[in-house]
Amino acid sequence: MYDHVINPGHWTEDMRDDTLESVDLYDRNMRVVDVGGGTGFTTLGIVKHVDDKNVTILDQFPGQLGPKAEDVKKPVNPLLFLSRFILGPIAAIYYVLVPIYMWIKDQIVPKGMFI
Repeated sequence: MYDHVINPGHWTEDMRDDTLESVDLYDRNMRVVDVGGGTGFTTLGIVKHVDDKNVTILDQFPGQLGPKAEDVKKPVNPLLFLSRFILGPIAAIYYVLVPIYMWIKDQIVPKGMFI
């Protein structure tokens, strides 16, 4: 879902392919490691040029993260809590709506046309 809803506003297939052209993936037998591969979006572009058996994707596994230590003994400032409670959803909405807008715009505006 991320690659189809959120990602297109920031990183499109055309952008990925243009970027990978500069890497000069000239040999299908080349061995490639995609470090920080995430969802594999860039890796899908790499395997267009390199055999998939020669591509390794690495990313941080959530199980490697340790538990977060918090000091819950201190009292919480109500104003700080309220500001975080309000700003958090506003930021979340922004980061969801902007890519959706960009995706919709890309569906309406012909490729190559700048607005």
